[in-house]
Amino acid sequence: MTNEPVKIPFAKPWVSYTDQVQLLQQRGLIVADAQAAELFLSHLNYYRFSGYCLAFESQRHTFNGGATFEDVVAAYHFDLTLRDLLTEALEVVEVDLRAAIAHDFGKHHGAFGHIDPARFFQQFQHIDWLDGLRREADRSNELFVKHFRQTYSEFPDLPVWIVTEVMSFGTLSHMYKGMVRADQRSVANRYGIQASILQSWMHHCVYVRNLCAHHSRLWERVWSIKPTFPPISD
Repeated sequence: MTNEPVKIPFAKPWVSYTDQVQLLQQRGLIVADAQAAELFLSHLNYYRFSGYCLAFESQRHTFNGGATFEDVVAAYHFDLTLRDLLTEALEVVEVDLRAAIAHDFGKHHGAFGHIDPARFFQQFQHIDWLDGLRREADRSNELFVKHFRQTYSEFPDLPVWIVTEVMSFGTLSHMYKGMVRADQRSVANRYGIQASILQSWMHHCVYVRNLCAHHSRLWERVWSIKPTFPPISD
């Protein structure tokens, strides 16, 4: 016996732009220019648009009195600007973290220290992580990777100060999580925070960056992955 809810077949029909606008009106959204609303929805999927409607609803599919189509569009444009600002800021954070981890890890363990599981926590799934890293290196079309492939016998393993520029931000975050505490502290000290706090922030930054990359809604979002904040000192 399981407690899973009973599932039903999906039976909702395709809805035209005209009918989408009429549906919004039936739910209480004020639409001053139906033709302009249809045009907007022809460029923005209704399901993406409906996410911005949530903040203007008193209950699901019932809009607050006075809520307008223009209000929802304004929220969308605000979110677009917010994503652009966060994308730019996260680029600075990500690039700095790549530099910090590459420099510190290479200093302590040499060019290929990251292929040694002894440099990571015992619980860290090092083989899986390294296999994924090698696949990322093999797929890379960067000129410096091509040069290394043609010149050195270690490929698909790359020096840590090279491979940190090839791996995804998520892979970098996973690497930091697996590093032994002393190596984590060495990086975290750069930012004046505890190692566990930096780990949490990196995980959250990867999550937010992926949302931005997929043009997902940030405004009024319930965060699935939240950062841990340092303890407040008296």
